[in-house]
Amino acid sequence: MILPRALGIAGAALLLATAPAVAGAGVWTKVPAPGPVGGVLTAVYSRTDADAWAVGSAGILRWNGTAWNQVSTTGLPAVQMSAVSAAAADDAWIVGSNRVSGYSRRQGTALYWDGNAWSVRAPALPVRSDLVGVAALSTGNVWAVGKIGIQSLVEHWDGTAWTQVVIPEPNPGNISSLTGLSARAADDIWAVGTYTDTDAHNQTYSLHFDGTAWSLVPMPKAPQTSTFPVYTLTSVVAVGAADVWAVGQVSEGAPTRTLIEHWNGTAWSVVASPTPGLFPVLRSVAARGANDVWAVGDIATNDSTPQYRTFTLRWDDTRWSRVASPPAGDYSELYAVAARPGTSHIWAVGNDNTGAPFVIERQ
Repeated sequence: MILPRALGIAGAALLLATAPAVAGAGVWTKVPAPGPVGGVLTAVYSRTDADAWAVGSAGILRWNGTAWNQVSTTGLPAVQMSAVSAAAADDAWIVGSNRVSGYSRRQGTALYWDGNAWSVRAPALPVRSDLVGVAALSTGNVWAVGKIGIQSLVEHWDGTAWTQVVIPEPNPGNISSLTGLSARAADDIWAVGTYTDTDAHNQTYSLHFDGTAWSLVPMPKAPQTSTFPVYTLTSVVAVGAADVWAVGQVSEGAPTRTLIEHWNGTAWSVVASPTPGLFPVLRSVAARGANDVWAVGDIATNDSTPQYRTFTLRWDDTRWSRVASPPAGDYSELYAVAARPGTSHIWAVGNDNTGAPFVIERQ
């Protein structure tokens, strides 16, 4: 997951949503969300239609089937929250980092929900580490990814402790980072990220866990129009054993281009995707099924004074198409999307020009 362009620490005022969400069928609808002014939501996870989580500098929010409500963070350190996942109503995880000192001196951490309160349950990581993705399969099987120093990082929770897992590197000794994680089953887990190749170019790569070990799975380059393109993947979702999507962008100056890749059970391939505006960014992907996959982010309307707008794409089993999303004509960005097979809600979160936490819903 990619963090917002500007992410500040917000106040700790806690408010309750006073009106239920009313979502129109087949359209994105803005939903009331409590939180401090200037609060941003950077991650969202939907376990059922009556149980979802959204987190960020706006705090920790929970959906109860009717409204979003703030959950107490009393006693917790100031964590930059990057991802959230839940195995059960009383078994959820948030990963991110503590700011030790300066922008680059972060330390990866994790928070745990036991049904009553959130508490710190962090792995033993050094300064200059970060966790950005988490997948909770069960009480004793949780995975988290990110980076440690200049290398990719995978951590596993076995019900008692976190352990750093040995993984293959795409270009050992050079910079790499995992940015997205999706677990379809205990023996079918995908992680995606970026690395620096021998020519100092930024490339994409993926790792797959088969229940026994992690293996490196090559990913193709997207067509390039410049000498030094920068390829970035931000998110991945495993719909089936032969149906996995990863999203991001290709930067070659202005404009940038969207990047979507698909795994068909044999190989990854680049799939054509809409690229509107000057700086389209895809930050997150989620799916309710093979014919209902969603990617979200934002686009800039011009180069000199960019005005960002929400940006959503849908895969209908044939092609990716842009879908209108609110608010029209106002500054807004989306950082994460959540969807799950068997549920009716699709959630996307971010921020907009109102200064309040921003949540949109589609059914």
